[in-house]
Amino acid sequence: MNVQLNKDGFIKAFLGLNSEDRIDVMVSISAELTNSETVNVVNALAEKYGVNPDIAASSSSDSSSTQEVVEEKSSFSVIIESAGSQKVQVIKAIKEILKCSLGDAKAKAEEAGASLGEFDKAKADEIAAALTSAGAKVVLK
Repeated sequence: MNVQLNKDGFIKAFLGLNSEDRIDVMVSISAELTNSETVNVVNALAEKYGVNPDIAASSSSDSSSTQEVVEEKSSFSVIIESAGSQKVQVIKAIKEILKCSLGDAKAKAEEAGASLGEFDKAKADEIAAALTSAGAKVVLK
């Protein structure tokens, strides 16, 4: 089924869906985005709603009602825990991010716990989003 809607038509149709279907639509749409587009979406949502994606993710998975005071760090290591099942996409993303050779990117993707380096918070978030979008499991330390 090929349906074409203008922006307003899409929004009306989207708002008519239940919560679970809305999430399914958003995931389906995001699967078609490039790494760069995904990073832009994450940054736009964070800016629009004043939310740090890392804090929102950790607070939604935290069942305790107390909040920890976390000291702000100025630099973060981007660590690849796993390249995941889409290793080729992760290697391409690493190559693009680090501006390195294909061999160096492959070595980073295959090395469990490999650090891509130290970055400021915004750049680390951008890199983590790009790698996650490519299929890697990434942590910031």
